Amino acid sequence: MRVWALFFTCLYFNIYGQLHTSVWYNIDNGLSQNHAKTIVKDELYPVTLENDTIPPIINNLHAKSIIRTKDNLIWVMTDKNGFYLFRNKKLIKMPNDRYNYLQSAYYIIEDQKGFYWISSNNGLFKVLKKQLLQYAEDQRSPVFYYHFIKKDGLTNNGSQPNTYTLESGDFVFPSMDGFVFFNPDSIKTYYPDKSKIYIERVKIGNSEPQYFHHVLNLKKDYKTAEFFIDIPYFSNLENLYVEAKISGTENTDWEQINTGKELKYTISNLSPGNYTLSVRMLVSPDGKFEEKTIQFKIQPYFYQTLLFRVSVSISILIIITVIVQLTTNFLRTRNKALKQIVHNKNSELKETALNLEVVKSDLQKETEYQKKLVETISHDITTPIRFIAMLSQKLYESDDVELQKKYFDSIYKSSEQLYQFTLNLKEYTELYKAENIFEDKEYPINRILEIKQKLFYEIAKERGTLIINTHEAKVYSRVNESILMAIIHNILDNAVKNTFDGQITLNITESKQKTIITIADTGAGMSMEQISIYMNLFKNPKQETPSFKGKGLGLHMVIHLIKKINAEINFRQNHPKGIVVEIKLNKN
Repeated sequence: MRVWALFFTCLYFNIYGQLHTSVWYNIDNGLSQNHAKTIVKDELYPVTLENDTIPPIINNLHAKSIIRTKDNLIWVMTDKNGFYLFRNKKLIKMPNDRYNYLQSAYYIIEDQKGFYWISSNNGLFKVLKKQLLQYAEDQRSPVFYYHFIKKDGLTNNGSQPNTYTLESGDFVFPSMDGFVFFNPDSIKTYYPDKSKIYIERVKIGNSEPQYFHHVLNLKKDYKTAEFFIDIPYFSNLENLYVEAKISGTENTDWEQINTGKELKYTISNLSPGNYTLSVRMLVSPDGKFEEKTIQFKIQPYFYQTLLFRVSVSISILIIITVIVQLTTNFLRTRNKALKQIVHNKNSELKETALNLEVVKSDLQKETEYQKKLVETISHDITTPIRFIAMLSQKLYESDDVELQKKYFDSIYKSSEQLYQFTLNLKEYTELYKAENIFEDKEYPINRILEIKQKLFYEIAKERGTLIINTHEAKVYSRVNESILMAIIHNILDNAVKNTFDGQITLNITESKQKTIITIADTGAGMSMEQISIYMNLFKNPKQETPSFKGKGLGLHMVIHLIKKINAEINFRQNHPKGIVVEIKLNKN
């Protein structure tokens, strides 16, 4: 296959030092590249390919010229497709100017100050080299072209391919009217003065433009507002780069302002609020901008104000609250009725269950009461009956008339006291049922001591023990008499049981707040461990009093009854032996 093509050679050395040539082909279906091992020149040559096809770099791209600048960069100028940089076997499209004149660029050449000069069919363009290369890197960096036209000295706006650099440094650009010669270092570019940018006129709707100072207030019914940007610039307006944006309640990105007879920025349909209009213009070829800002405010309709929104929000909250409250009240009324029905049913069931519990509790209390009553009576009559049984046995065994007479007298007296005790059994039946711990009238405590002294006198005498009541003056109390009698009976009973050939002393003392009953004996007494056990039993109100069975029945019952009448009890050792028991009754 033989193909006639326009080619441009790019020479380079590989790592072996062999000279290679890259041949570019501009054929009907695009731009392609091939490699040959011979050096060729910029002329038209027939090329014979060993392969049937040439792989294209890019399809449907028709190049006008392929240029390698003095910095060894390869540029491809196309017909109505812009111009490209060839790097790393890829074509990178360069950005166009604002009016797309560079879509048909002819040639590119570099000067001594880092600028590229690009010819086209509509004037000559100047651009910083570093801007094009930076764009080739990231495809985002801005590129600013400076446009020269006939007003700047060109014979016409059209150029032809190929540009030359003379030894003097002048550039030569061919055109339809001949050659254009100029020194790039002497050609000036003009940018606006950075201090001369004015934003002080505005046109609202169809009204005439008006001036404003500092802050512009726009009425709530405005349709459009055009801000005029005045810049004293008398060169080619195509080289004037102006951008604007707004920030505040709403925000926009930088927008390019079209150059023409007037520079203006239009706003419309913005929400009420405070805004800042920022305008910036290009003041140097390296991309430096100068920025200026003004403030403006758009007044809101009444329904757009914060007060209105707060009022509406509060009203809605109140309405919602009222609806919720009414619904809640209705549901509460309904639930209350349902609860009342359920409550009535539950009350009936509870009443029935409560009656059963009361009956059960009464039966348990009655059983416990009978149990404790039997234990108490059995305990209190054990000693007198045992004493009578003992005297009866001695009477049976004795033949002495005087001694028998003595035994009969003791049996009589003990039986009499036991008989008197049984007459008071009714009072014992009330010990655990009694809820009133105080009597309606006062009674003398001495009476209880005298009764119990007589009951245990003969028993103590038989053991060689004397019971002495040392207090003769009467002391009165309102504490339940039956309970106090049972307490004194049991303490005196224990004293008689544990005292042989000794003495039991009964005494009463009183103060403003308390009455103290003291029962002291000279018997076996109690150890400190026993005293500690009974005192702990008394001082711990949560400790349940155990059943009155076994050892210590009397004292356990005494502590239980002491708690019942809110009194106090104290145990201490008597010297040289024995025990002292103090019962402290509250007067109030």
